[in-house]
Amino acid sequence: NRSSDLADAAARDYNDMQLRAHQLTDESLDSTRRTRRLAEEALTTGVETMVVLDEQGEQLNRVDRRLDDINEDLTHAERNIREMQKCCGLCVCPCSSAITIGQPSKAKSDEGIVVTTQPTAAGTSSARGGGGRGGGGDGPFVERIMNDDREEEMDENLHAVSGIIGQMKNVALDMGTELSRQNVLIEDITVKTEFTDERTSRANRAVRNELRK
Repeated sequence: NRSSDLADAAARDYNDMQLRAHQLTDESLDSTRRTRRLAEEALTTGVETMVVLDEQGEQLNRVDRRLDDINEDLTHAERNIREMQKCCGLCVCPCSSAITIGQPSKAKSDEGIVVTTQPTAAGTSSARGGGGRGGGGDGPFVERIMNDDREEEMDENLHAVSGIIGQMKNVALDMGTELSRQNVLIEDITVKTEFTDERTSRANRAVRNELRK
């Protein structure tokens, strides 16, 4: 009887251990599923942010090009005003305030432009589909204990998370590069805007002085 009781107790302990092992495996599987889902959501957010940054960068580029066009137009206008100020078409009248063409003190020159590759919507969206198993490590992440499909799925989820983390790092680096580029461009735009306002005011004053004569 005693040996039978010991055998029954051992069987119950074994069954309890098996039950607990299955519970822990289920909990671990749910945890890897949640981790993979959160990682995919974070990557999607990063990619969408990169797309918005790309669009913002294109808008800043258009503003910068438009300021260059305006300054080119002002150059032609200043040349015409100087012609108006000439006495008999030969020299500038001493009583006229000559228009001088300057350059913005801090605006970027052709040699000083820092060129970086902007991540495009098509380029960054490719990271969205890279959350599969291929981006992970070479070996298994999960040591096989139960030897069932749950451990296989856990290992697949962890490989996917590893790959997503690598993609998120690349997105973060691209984001930092793009933000740095835009900060420089915004500073250039600010300087060019102030310089353009100054040139416009000078040209307007010169035209008004000519019209009073």
